[in-house]
Amino acid sequence: MTPIFKNVLIDCTDESIIGKRMFDYNEARKQSRAKSARKLIGSYFGEKVLIYTPLLKWYLSHGMEITKIYCFIKASSHKAFAPFMEAVSNARREDDVDKSKAMITEMMKLVGNSAFGRSDMDMSKHKEVKYESNDKAIKRKIEHFTFHGLEELNGACEITMKKRRLNNKNPIHLSIAIYQLAKLRMLQFYYDCIDFYFDRSDFQLYQA
Repeated sequence: MTPIFKNVLIDCTDESIIGKRMFDYNEARKQSRAKSARKLIGSYFGEKVLIYTPLLKWYLSHGMEITKIYCFIKASSHKAFAPFMEAVSNARREDDVDKSKAMITEMMKLVGNSAFGRSDMDMSKHKEVKYESNDKAIKRKIEHFTFHGLEELNGACEITMKKRRLNNKNPIHLSIAIYQLAKLRMLQFYYDCIDFYFDRSDFQLYQA
């Protein structure tokens, strides 16, 4: 398992990147060839990668070398979302005592799970969609600096506009911490447990 996780642009037209087998397979698909796209991959190096402190400590203890630091974010150690966590946990335990509260339990389960997804939402990708049928109004929208795209409908147009102002109020540090801790637990299990107690020939299968 490669220890560094990063998003990179994979060029499907470059045989040296994807290998001969996958290059030939992609070429054989002709009209439905895969296009270049950003993918999450495993690697042994990274540049300008944001790393959470617990994960960084694990990397350093296992021999990683940090060659350059671009910036760091100082944070105080405390349970910022403790009241929310307790409210969700307590509500979910209510079902064990009183079955009539099963609906509340399920609702709080949804609230707890959606909180993580909401914190990871990229507000910069949000758009405004407007519908216009007047030619002059459509022209004004197209010439506006926030214009993003247009789709013709029956007698009208669906116009997508970028937002003029973005309010990035989501606690993205929450989702970043959760993702990075998940990587840490995965690496700890592999390198500090499985790889420590078992020989790789006993549990790994490699297919070329």
